Amino acid sequence: MNPTGQSNKRILPNAAVAILICFAFTSVRAQQTTPAQKTAQAKAHFGKAETKYRLGAFAEALEGYKKALALVRSPGIVFNIAQCYRKLSDAKQGIFYYELYLTDWARANPNKPIPFADEVRAYIVELKQAQKQQKLLEEQKREREAKAEREAQEKRLADEKRKKEEEQRAKEAEDEAARQRMLTAQVEAQRGIKKTWAYGALGLCAAA
Repeated sequence: MNPTGQSNKRILPNAAVAILICFAFTSVRAQQTTPAQKTAQAKAHFGKAETKYRLGAFAEALEGYKKALALVRSPGIVFNIAQCYRKLSDAKQGIFYYELYLTDWARANPNKPIPFADEVRAYIVELKQAQKQQKLLEEQKREREAKAEREAQEKRLADEKRKKEEEQRAKEAEDEAARQRMLTAQVEAQRGIKKTWAYGALGLCAAA
């Protein structure tokens, strides 16, 4: 009860009640999904994935196999997922699912030989080699890119140095030209003074 004597219980709006009812109904329906229904749904996804796989649409097949695996845990589905990853050249995921297939089969069938065990182990070796080769290629690519970046940086620095040297030489040449012009002007000025003095001296002599 609150200070006014009224109950603290809140009345939910109709929309909120409807949402809760829908959520509860959905939860009940989800709980009512039987193993047989899950198996049927998994088979449907598996069948579509098989068709995509035969057509070479490995990415779409992979999606279907994963949907089937989410409904029914089966080593056979795990194997097919590994096959898709191998076909898609995803070595890391391929290795993971091939190894998972071997583990799941051995756990589910402890007294039975693992189907395609030799092939699967050979695929794992093949994918690990491909993974190493891919890493090597990536390292070589990074080294080439780093070398190219260093060379580009060295070239930029050399260009900047050459540009500064050219600008310095140009400035020095301009300064020298300005100095020569000033000296020439001074010489011309001196000649002008001497000529004026000489003419003045001659005038004085003539007057005398």
